[in-house]
Amino acid sequence: MPIKKQKILIMDDDQNVSSFIADVVTDEFYTALVAPDIDTFKSHYKLHSPERIILDLHLLGCDGIEMIRYLANEKCTSEIFLISAADRRTLLTAHRLGEQHGLRMGEMLQKPVTAQSIADVLRKRSKSLTKFSGEEILGALAEDQMVAYFQPQIVCRKDGSWAIDNVEALARWNHKELGLVMPDKFIHCAEETNMIAPLTDYILQKSLRHIKKWELDGVKLKVSINLSGTMLSDLSLPDHIEAQVDKARVPPSQIIFEVTESAVMADTKRASDILTRLRLKGFELSMDDFGTGYSSLLQLYRLPFSELKIDRSFIMDMHEHTEAGVIVRSLIDLAHNLGLVACAEGVEDQKTFQTLTELGCKKMQGYYFGKPVSADNLLPTIKQFHSQQTDHRIRA
Repeated sequence: MPIKKQKILIMDDDQNVSSFIADVVTDEFYTALVAPDIDTFKSHYKLHSPERIILDLHLLGCDGIEMIRYLANEKCTSEIFLISAADRRTLLTAHRLGEQHGLRMGEMLQKPVTAQSIADVLRKRSKSLTKFSGEEILGALAEDQMVAYFQPQIVCRKDGSWAIDNVEALARWNHKELGLVMPDKFIHCAEETNMIAPLTDYILQKSLRHIKKWELDGVKLKVSINLSGTMLSDLSLPDHIEAQVDKARVPPSQIIFEVTESAVMADTKRASDILTRLRLKGFELSMDDFGTGYSSLLQLYRLPFSELKIDRSFIMDMHEHTEAGVIVRSLIDLAHNLGLVACAEGVEDQKTFQTLTELGCKKMQGYYFGKPVSADNLLPTIKQFHSQQTDHRIRA
């Protein structure tokens, strides 16, 4: 069966760059559409419904931010890749703006681009372009194709050593044809098709079973589980979750539910009702991606969170941009002053770990400590991490 080509719409203020990108991406998987001006771009977009868009921030007659606003108004579902000669901070700000508009933002391309840099983000046929249906997700759940992976979170002990006491549960799909599919490729579809609640139930049940199994092996772990905003309108949710946890004989204190500010904003009254009841039942609550929303402080004040997860964008930029470092320091102090745990995510190297340690951060997550792994591989990962303690490689 022939592969249906995906369409990529390209718009750059330099026609030579547009032509170069078009030559690089055109193959058996992709058809390139080049727009020399705004009117042509809009015409191509409406006529061809491209799966991907490469958009320059500097354009003749307008700028990329105006085009982001246009695509948001059009309720664009294309994956958008921003390209620019602007500094990384400006590019990142524009990227975040696209996300705030609800657009699907792909990786960023900073000029000058090369054939390799373009190929790295575009050439391979992306699983993200696969549009799954609710029936496919339901079938995956029924056939046990969904699996829970767990990423370690390290916590500082009183003696200054670090231990993996927490993990975050992350969904993976063992697709029969596509292999292991990451959650960013199907979570949005699950939310749109009302399959996010069954998927979350599935991951919760898997996590509860693994918690008991790990305990038999002598390891007690807390597990963080993400709650989608679409679930925070169901007032029966706290009782439903409590029933599952009681049945598994797992203390509620071993479960941390992570929610983002945007999840709360849809219906703050119901969200407050649900989250407060979860806390009353003994579950922990973590505000995920803290610092990226418009009213994070307000929600932190209004809702009974026990943990604040500092968004990875601040952590990863803290050595390159002074402002990011100041924000990280302030958020750690804010969490501690409010009696909350500050968790830094996106820690990928020793330098970042050391800086966060000096700032007093007592909980961290990132590839430096371990990537998400299957439940069977988690205990060996924990053992390997703890062996590093004797090498004094990870000390407070």
